[in-house]
Amino acid sequence: PFIELGQLQNESDASMGAVGVTYKDKWQLARTFIGEGETDWGEHPKAKVWSVDRLINPGWFNDHVFLLLGVAYIDTSFLVEPWNYHVGAGWKWGTGRIYYHHLSSADINTQNTGIDMITWRVDL
Repeated sequence: PFIELGQLQNESDASMGAVGVTYKDKWQLARTFIGEGETDWGEHPKAKVWSVDRLINPGWFNDHVFLLLGVAYIDTSFLVEPWNYHVGAGWKWGTGRIYYHHLSSADINTQNTGIDMITWRVDL
């Protein structure tokens, strides 16, 4: 299990938190909670995100660097459509990780501003 806290970067001033589980350091399932925030298009409501991701360890820097590739479902469509790609990268040491997340429909949908987050995660 893990707990994650962070901040949206380009789209909004909202903060976020997540809980989830990792399986054999290769797969993760997460439930993310994004708070209300202000965007260039006005305020957006709270949102909840389900994501399933594959963690990829390319072996760089003594296995500290990892990549993330998955899918995400957002229950409130304020910046993107409900179904999205979830990509990211991070740095791992001990029980902590720093993440960069990006949720996007890759311009498949008409509404696609994407969501970018920088987070701190602690593995329990």
